Amino acid sequence: MADAPSSSPVSTPVDLDPVLPAGADAPVQDRRAAGAVGAALRGLAEQPRVEVAVVCRGGGSLTDLWAFCDENLCRTIANLRLPVISAVGHESDRTLIDDVAAVSCSTPTHAADALVQLDLSRARTDLTALASLGARAGSTAIRSRAQRLIEFSGAPTRTLREERRRLHQLLREVRASATRGAGERQRVNGRHALVITRKGAAFGAADSAARAQLTANARAIQARGRTQLAAALNRVSGFARTADAHDPQRTLERGYALVTDPSGEEPIDTAASARDRERVSIRFADDAVAARIEPDRSD
Repeated sequence: MADAPSSSPVSTPVDLDPVLPAGADAPVQDRRAAGAVGAALRGLAEQPRVEVAVVCRGGGSLTDLWAFCDENLCRTIANLRLPVISAVGHESDRTLIDDVAAVSCSTPTHAADALVQLDLSRARTDLTALASLGARAGSTAIRSRAQRLIEFSGAPTRTLREERRRLHQLLREVRASATRGAGERQRVNGRHALVITRKGAAFGAADSAARAQLTANARAIQARGRTQLAAALNRVSGFARTADAHDPQRTLERGYALVTDPSGEEPIDTAASARDRERVSIRFADDAVAARIEPDRSD
């Protein structure tokens, strides 16, 4: 969009191939303007990647805008495969290409709004809402005890940092007012010194209290952790003793033996099962030996 007579009437996407122009320039106010604008539009229509063209210029008298009432230019716009948006002159101006263009806008600014339909305010609102939702979802996933510790440990530091920044700003203001009268300078410095002293004392006391509370919480957590650890160790020891009591190896150590198949995988718990096999394995506490089943003498 432009107001000068030599401005460009057509705009195109900026991501075209390097050999293509980003727009088509043509005069918009003389006897050659209509033909030049029509030629520029036809050239843009030949580019497959061009999706829309905008014919625009600033306001002027009817004589200045007469080129946009040319019959050949109107026919060119009506027959193009490319949709054309007209935005010539001010709101009160009217040319013939407004009747043949795909969209007629009152001003170049109106054409830009119609071409790029993006509500930035709504987008910012949606983004802010999504960010707030994500922040709330993240904060609820943190354990309450950890959150309190973070607040206790971080709040004094942040408060002191902000207070130091504010005090530094006050000091810079004091230095800037050094050129004033001695009496005014003493009064301002005395007032600021009093404020700084009171603020420093108040925040020093708050910092000491917060540190003491944080230390007490840390000691309580450590004591509770030691107690829970000792209880867990006692439970683990009890589980170990129970597992040892049910260990088959303990039974073997008392003089018993375990009879299995030769592979040692399947236990044989009856005499009938042993007679059905020719060879078995007998496992003692220290080792296993192979044995052969002989027929009963009664047979």
